[in-house]
Amino acid sequence: MEVSQDQLIGIALNALGYLAAGALWMVIYSFFKDRRKAGAAVNEPVRTTGGAQTSPETVSPAREKTPVEFINLSRSSGAADKPVATSPATGAEQNRRNRAEVIKMAREMLKANISSEKIKHSLPITEGELAMIKNK
Repeated sequence: MEVSQDQLIGIALNALGYLAAGALWMVIYSFFKDRRKAGAAVNEPVRTTGGAQTSPETVSPAREKTPVEFINLSRSSGAADKPVATSPATGAEQNRRNRAEVIKMAREMLKANISSEKIKHSLPITEGELAMIKNK
């Protein structure tokens, strides 16, 4: 199957149209993007409260506050050099130990026939943990 001259011209015009449309959208985007910037004009001197003029390069435009927060997930090189505090019980271990003690006390209270409502009010235990202890 041969490609005719008309088909090649159509393909070329189609590609050029897409390129022209992309360039037009880039120009429109940059026009509206520059319009939103706040701050001093580029070539105008800025007057301070004392009446002295400063150049625009020394005055930085105010940054817009955005609700975006960037989080750095990479490890910093200084973090590996810092000594790690070696305490007998870290926060997670302490929490685990406390939970085990709470569950142990709840079991003892259930054996003493104390109602589950009183157990929930006296100990920091959830209904799920209490139901798990009852079913064992």
